[in-house]
Amino acid sequence: MKLKNIFKFLAVAGTLALSTTSCSDWLDVKMNDKIMENTLFSTNNGFMIALNGVYMGMIDVYGEDLSLGVIDVMAQYYNMVSGNHNYKVFANYQFNDDAFKNKSNNIWTKMYALVANINGLLVHCDEENSALSEEYYPIVKGEALALRAMIHFDLLRLYGPSYNENTKSMITIPYQNEAKRDITPLRSAEYVLERVIEDLEEAVRLLKDNDPVFTTGVGNAVTSDDGLERADFTYRQLRLNYFAVQTLLARAYLWKGDKATAYRIAKEEVIDKNMVDENEMIFPWTTPEQVEAEDKNDLLFSSEVFFAIYNSSRSKLNSSYFVPALQLTSRLTFMGSSPSNSQIPVFYDDPDNDWRASLTWAVYTTTGDPKDDDDDDDDGEKVDANSSLYFLKYADAGREAELDGTETYCI
Repeated sequence: MKLKNIFKFLAVAGTLALSTTSCSDWLDVKMNDKIMENTLFSTNNGFMIALNGVYMGMIDVYGEDLSLGVIDVMAQYYNMVSGNHNYKVFANYQFNDDAFKNKSNNIWTKMYALVANINGLLVHCDEENSALSEEYYPIVKGEALALRAMIHFDLLRLYGPSYNENTKSMITIPYQNEAKRDITPLRSAEYVLERVIEDLEEAVRLLKDNDPVFTTGVGNAVTSDDGLERADFTYRQLRLNYFAVQTLLARAYLWKGDKATAYRIAKEEVIDKNMVDENEMIFPWTTPEQVEAEDKNDLLFSSEVFFAIYNSSRSKLNSSYFVPALQLTSRLTFMGSSPSNSQIPVFYDDPDNDWRASLTWAVYTTTGDPKDDDDDDDDGEKVDANSSLYFLKYADAGREAELDGTETYCI
């Protein structure tokens, strides 16, 4: 039998198999999925599980690539001192390289998968006889809309043009705002940005009079009447709360070029409303005691953060990117024998008096054979690897500390 006929036979056999057995199996799977979905959204707790799943899923992209890894390399935050550095392809914008394509495809796929989950959640929020209670509705829907807007906004900034009058009509990405499997057309940057703003403004409307951040502050878990710890409306700094959404909205308007609206939102809705009174803020400035506290120093300035993703594997980030033991071909670092002759002054106006500069970076001096680290820079000059700066922000995150319940370590 010729090879061509073998393929024909297999194709026919496959079709027959589908018509006799697979169809019912597929229907069973689809029906089971629908039953599981309806069961999930039959209680407030189910809605919270679905929403928390989105936040957890965000760690896969925001916990590394879109916070301190590839995206920071592309922003030229670090020196690619070695010609064969692991991240050189990203620093040089080698878009056609397989490593670059794979990373980009992975980010794109994961972010739109999160959007699909959000859209499914939103459908159940507004369906007839929804199980979502009046208390939960504005929080769950408000956060979900804000998450959808945030993810699309970041996709636009990653894959779209630098926004202005000449580029806003450029075709960029889809804005997926329906829970359908249909292919959504690519939209202009202007269209996408308008949908981002619409979702954020609706989220603000829902959260404005309902976000517990105004009454209980950031808050840790509280004990409910049944004696169980209830955290649905707590840890607001780890969720898209009212202040985080307004900050995102201000950024969207700033990206659009509407500086007046961006300033008004930042001043009236964020800065002013963050002040409870002249002595108290909902998101207070981090104190020297918090930053320098022994065994639990908060190098993330977490009390000032409006929104963050909690990453329980923070120590792995340090060991993967920043530890001095890494070779220069894989370490992300500022080169220099001291902060003053490195790139740090470029990032901080007054490094000597800025805790971010003085406490999160340190000079590391190699003790082994420097030939393993020495390399030529892009100009062919030798780089002295005996002294370089490395990142302390994510160091020693797994240490056992005496915590008092007020700390939040996140990224």
